[in-house]
Amino acid sequence: MSRIIDSLQKLYREVNSQDQERVFNAVKKFDLIHHEQPVRCNKGHQMKMLVAPHRNDGFSWRCGARGCRTYKSIRQNSLFADSKLKLWQIMMILINWVSEFTQNKTHIW
Repeated sequence: MSRIIDSLQKLYREVNSQDQERVFNAVKKFDLIHHEQPVRCNKGHQMKMLVAPHRNDGFSWRCGARGCRTYKSIRQNSLFADSKLKLWQIMMILINWVSEFTQNKTHIW
């Protein structure tokens, strides 16, 4: 149980920073968001992940094929897909929920 709490504390520190790159890396580490290729655009071209400061989460998938150049959200097909909240906000909700659950479990035993 202490490993879970240690992991939650580390995750909390990363997420609480509200730094987009640190939050994104924490989310990737726990495989909560797709971060490995191949991600493909609607035309079947392979996309690359780019730093995209103009995007809500600071990162985006982009098709580099000539004439295509479409973008996809890094949230696509994840539990974050339909949320308007920032990644760090969603993660803080999840961390607090898991922490509360963990604390309640330890009190029961």
